[in-house]
Amino acid sequence: MTVVVTVLEVVLSDDTSVESVTVAGQDATGGEVSVPAGTRAVAVSVVTTDPFATYVVDGNTDLQPGENTVTITVTAANGDTADVTVVVTVLAVVLSDDTTVSSITVAGQDGLGGSVDVALGTQAVVVSVVTNDPFATYVVDGNTDLQPGENTVTITVTAANGETTQDFTVTVNIPVLSDDNSTSLFQINGKDVNDGDAIPLPYGTRKVNYKVELTDPGATYSVTGDGTGTALKTGDQDFVLTVTAANGDSATYTVTLTVLEISKNTNLDSEAGVTINGETEGIYDLVGADGFYSVGKDVTNLAIAAQTEDATADLFINGKEMLAGVARNFAVSVGINSITFKVIPQAGMAFAKTSVLKVYVGGSDASLKTTKVGNTAINFVDGEGALATALPNGTTTATLYVEPSIALAAGATPGTSVTVEGDGITATKATAAFTWNLSGLVSGDNLITITVTPADPNAEAATYNLNIPVALSSDKTLKGNAFKINGVSYPVASTQILDVGVTSVELDAETNNVNATFEVSGGDELVVGLNTLKVTVTAEDGVSVGEYTITAIVPKAKDVLVVPFAKADLATVDAKTNKAGNAILAGEIKRIGKSTVVKIEIANDFVVAKEKKKTSPGARATAIQKFFQSAKITGAKTATYLLIPFKLPKAKGLTVNVYYY
Repeated sequence: MTVVVTVLEVVLSDDTSVESVTVAGQDATGGEVSVPAGTRAVAVSVVTTDPFATYVVDGNTDLQPGENTVTITVTAANGDTADVTVVVTVLAVVLSDDTTVSSITVAGQDGLGGSVDVALGTQAVVVSVVTNDPFATYVVDGNTDLQPGENTVTITVTAANGETTQDFTVTVNIPVLSDDNSTSLFQINGKDVNDGDAIPLPYGTRKVNYKVELTDPGATYSVTGDGTGTALKTGDQDFVLTVTAANGDSATYTVTLTVLEISKNTNLDSEAGVTINGETEGIYDLVGADGFYSVGKDVTNLAIAAQTEDATADLFINGKEMLAGVARNFAVSVGINSITFKVIPQAGMAFAKTSVLKVYVGGSDASLKTTKVGNTAINFVDGEGALATALPNGTTTATLYVEPSIALAAGATPGTSVTVEGDGITATKATAAFTWNLSGLVSGDNLITITVTPADPNAEAATYNLNIPVALSSDKTLKGNAFKINGVSYPVASTQILDVGVTSVELDAETNNVNATFEVSGGDELVVGLNTLKVTVTAEDGVSVGEYTITAIVPKAKDVLVVPFAKADLATVDAKTNKAGNAILAGEIKRIGKSTVVKIEIANDFVVAKEKKKTSPGARATAIQKFFQSAKITGAKTATYLLIPFKLPKAKGLTVNVYYY
């Protein structure tokens, strides 16, 4: 048996590809990577696709800044080779431009604030700086050869890149020696003085006390001429103050001290004045003068302070010894009080001077204590007052009581004065104290002015305004109950018949109270027939109103009738005895028709020739009146009938005038 053995030929791979390339821990499959500046070598690892392939690396050491080519040679299993290249870029070194600092120390002090203070005489300071970038450097300028005052130290910081710089300045303050040789206080014997002043000193003064305070505590001073060592003498001598500043500059202040001869000065100190209860103004000039100083009426005690012009003199007020400027108490009462000032000079009692200040307690008071109208008290507010309840209407007189808080003047004694005045009102001083009799009061307001003039001529007078009201009248009546039409008075509520054709009348009236007012109406544009004429009276009080009327009738027409009487002593007008006269009257009644008769005037003086009975004319008029009154026409019974004479020459009958509307 034959066995055929086939020996297979091993075929080796020619695959030179790679699955991954890692350079310096970075995926380099893309063919390039970047590494930090200063990198000299990188690790390279490769994963071949064929595990039997191998590789070698070249160029991954001795790297230089910039691009470096790393070559990876892959050898396939069959020995074929292929190169894979990766560009490795070594980054360039970038130097910092940071010039900031975290601290600046100058002479052991924090200099970041820009200023430090050092001791007097400092000539140099140590400066240290901590930069935020440790590779930055700095230089210092101006920290030596320092002078008093402000010195500028400059720190220049240069960044690591050698190009960027920044300056920091610190002012180093070194004290300057002051040239101040002034004083903040310079007094001799307690009084402020200045260079060039002259001070008078009492007789016998041998030394003075002085007080000096310097503006600059570093300055010093010395004094000569104060009387220490060598006593002061009568006459002039210099007190010299020498002040030396810290820098050595000096100034002198010279005051002339004059020790006076023995003093005979009895003057009060006008500059200090005289003070009473804390007030000073104007009092000094009243000492020894004719005037007086006024205080309130309630003051019972005066705290008086004064001092002499010459400190060596003694002052007594009302016998009490006074200390300069120190007040003492003195009792006073209402009225004038004499305050005696006695000054005894250094020269002795023989040269003493006495003067008096008159103090008037209440002298400037212009207030009122009590004011009454009758028995009613008046209360004033800001100088204004009024009687609360008006006096009865028609009152023309009243009694006014005015008592000031300070009594009135008596004879030549100074005191308060009171005057009472009123416009149109007479004020007469009564015999009773504080009382005035007022006359001339009228209805409404009566204004009275009360003036209170204080005793002190320098004080202002006070004015009080008082209103005394008198009730206004409520009278709304007409005088005599008269109502005037065209100047003629007629009774109120009457009916008056006007002439035919009248279109207006003038109305007037007169009131019982002259202060009442009235208005008229109805007299214009009269119409035929009834018209109401009115007077409206408003009383003085403005509240009470009265109305008064008259009925005025304007007739439409006036008919004139002539009624015949045929024979003597005929007085009738019936149809049987006087047919002609009856016909005329009947015709008139028919003509009037529905009109209203308001007035009939009938002649009572018509007589027939050879009339024997003298009563016939009156009888005829009466007969005609009865005729109309019995007729059935409006107004005939209430009409006004006037039997009056108005005989016409050659009359043919009795005349009758008939008015109607």
